[in-house]
Amino acid sequence: MATALVAVSEDMKALRSSMKLAHDAQQSVERFRIQIGNRIGAVERGVDNQPTEVLDYYRDFFEDVQRREEELDALIARLVKRFPVWNYWLKNVKGIGPSLAGQLLAMLLPVHAELGPSTWYKAAGLAPELQADGQMRLPRPKEVRCPECNGNSFSNKTMVDTETGEEHLVKTCRSCKEVLPSGYGKITWYPALRRCLYNLATSFVRTGGYYREQYDSYKLYLQGAHANDEKWPPIRLDRVARWHTVKLFLSHLWEMTCEAEGISEHRRAYVLDKLNHQHYIPAPVSQDGKKI
Repeated sequence: MATALVAVSEDMKALRSSMKLAHDAQQSVERFRIQIGNRIGAVERGVDNQPTEVLDYYRDFFEDVQRREEELDALIARLVKRFPVWNYWLKNVKGIGPSLAGQLLAMLLPVHAELGPSTWYKAAGLAPELQADGQMRLPRPKEVRCPECNGNSFSNKTMVDTETGEEHLVKTCRSCKEVLPSGYGKITWYPALRRCLYNLATSFVRTGGYYREQYDSYKLYLQGAHANDEKWPPIRLDRVARWHTVKLFLSHLWEMTCEAEGISEHRRAYVLDKLNHQHYIPAPVSQDGKKI
């Protein structure tokens, strides 16, 4: 299959840029609104002693920030509707509305013909990695420790390359002054995206529909495959079934995005494209505009 890179149109680049800016602004305002709300709660409980006029100011400020957040939510909803895949397929998927769709579209990388949905799996930390105990598991955020003294406090320092004379920023351990290797301790996936996808899985489970059916089916399979296995408690069965469902959804979203954006030849999931797995599950298609 030809895998020539299909250029992303300037309009789509601008749309994705606008979505990312709106999403980042919404997240910042949301965090600020929560902080103000917590401060108001502390004052009302008597934990934070403030004059009445200060509490009134906090409440007025909270309402103003809340309005700004609602304006950004409305902007994101309008931007979502300009994405081809929303009108082509995504709007009919039960459990995902404009807000959740906006988060995904802001964080997922653009689709290219020479790539595949595994690009999204890796970005979300859903590609299993070999762990220290020899097992393959999903990566987790790790506390960075100095390889020399095991310290966990670092500072940035500007150093000059003796060969090129160029300055560059390095991370050094505050305890032993060891210079950490470039990229040491850096994670290669996006925790915010994984949190968003976990929320999506929760929405699928709560609202029912096609992806709830896929969750139930895979969870039932796991229960049979790991019956009476203490290493597979109910919470693990649930979590693995959720991630399986999310990865299936992402492969469908990739496929539908390619179709919606006119990318006729594109790679499928790695297990189909490279490992020759034959069990292909096609994306569900809405009938007469009904939710799937």
